[in-house]
Amino acid sequence: MDLSLKEHLLQFLNTHQLVGRDRESHFVIAYSGGRDSTALLHSLAQLKSESQTPVQITVAYYWHPWRPLQEDLQIVHHNCKAARVQWIMLTPDLTMPKNETAARQDRYRQLARLACDLKASAVLTAHHQDDQIETILFRLLRGTGVEGITGIPAIRSLESGTGSTVTLARPFVDVPRALIDAYVQSSQLKYVDDPTNTEVRIKRNYIRHELLPRIETAFPNARQSLSRLADLAEGEMVIIDKKMEEVWQDVFDAEGSCLDETRFNQLDHPFQRRVIKQFLEDNGYEAGFSKIEEVIAFIAGKGRKFNAPALFSLDDKHFLHLYRNRITIEAPKEQSLMPLEVSVPGEVCHRDLKMAVTIKQLSFEERMKPMDFTKFSQNTIFVDLSKFADKTLVFRSRQKGDIIRPLGMDSPIKLKRFLINRCIPRFKRDAVPLLTVESKVLWAVGVEVSEDIKVKDRPTHSITIEYVNKE
Repeated sequence: MDLSLKEHLLQFLNTHQLVGRDRESHFVIAYSGGRDSTALLHSLAQLKSESQTPVQITVAYYWHPWRPLQEDLQIVHHNCKAARVQWIMLTPDLTMPKNETAARQDRYRQLARLACDLKASAVLTAHHQDDQIETILFRLLRGTGVEGITGIPAIRSLESGTGSTVTLARPFVDVPRALIDAYVQSSQLKYVDDPTNTEVRIKRNYIRHELLPRIETAFPNARQSLSRLADLAEGEMVIIDKKMEEVWQDVFDAEGSCLDETRFNQLDHPFQRRVIKQFLEDNGYEAGFSKIEEVIAFIAGKGRKFNAPALFSLDDKHFLHLYRNRITIEAPKEQSLMPLEVSVPGEVCHRDLKMAVTIKQLSFEERMKPMDFTKFSQNTIFVDLSKFADKTLVFRSRQKGDIIRPLGMDSPIKLKRFLINRCIPRFKRDAVPLLTVESKVLWAVGVEVSEDIKVKDRPTHSITIEYVNKE
């Protein structure tokens, strides 16, 4: 027996344990005012009023800055009022590129933040079975791996961009568009009809209106076959992911956030592709098949000298860096840290870094306390500043001519050479906070303390770095 739209919805929510009689479930609906999301809003509101399941609904409308707004808002307001739910308009990041990909990423990020703020159970979207089929075909024709064939997941985690996650659920992902059309028509629902949905110059619309109907004429079971293909691919991905966990643990150095070049080159090529894809994505860069192949060839030695630092440009902001058997992703720093003077004793707070520097003069009792001052923590160090009592210390990033006297050395060396020796990648060297006197570096935070302030008898001061208002 075929299920109604509301039965599909309730079955999905129960299957994924998103509702329960003993608790209230709060859902944020990603609402465009279109036919599909209107059907989702109406059916969930009906479910709320007809069942004993406690449900709270918040509608989130994301305004695309390059689309007309007035007509959309009238329908959004009308439908939310009819459903007796509150709605919120999310405003876009106006600095983002003017394309659908950037808008989609910004929309999901804002939906996740809203859901986290409301402590909602999940964000719901109205993707349906036809969207699933069209996505699989689109990815197949563009070129994809096994992941692409899995299509649109019914449920997954959504990142808010602030460290929090929320469930993203698609209750209609197995529901054909025809059932949604019938529900909208029988319920006489008003919705926004986007005229661009019929423009076949848009590739997805071409697949929907031109290609898919022809495929179904020749292969009547095409929808079922493609859905089965997605299910099989999802099962294959479970096996692949399990194996990739072992490979990743072997080749990735978590402490250095880098790949081991030797171990990577020992992998079979299919594993190399997956490792590079994951590594780039973890560093905020999405690469296609061709770019991944270029990266692998570069690591293998194509177009570079072995045993020498090497850079591969991914784009104008991201670089693959090979140095001393380490593979890292680097990006140029946009600006230097603003220099801040700090007195001895004293305290300053760097607003851009959200970092406070505190120099505390130790009491006689603290100075006499038996401690091993050669064991410095990453955030607090005990030092001898007796030579610099009349000097002005400066908290800043590196400058040309900086020198440092590393622990145990009799004479200073150039800071650049020291950072290279410590395997600090070139695009991270300017980001190392420094406590300095003129061109002399007393503390490269998180890297090295100068021999000039090393405790040889008793410490005079402690220096602490603290993060303030850190998300």
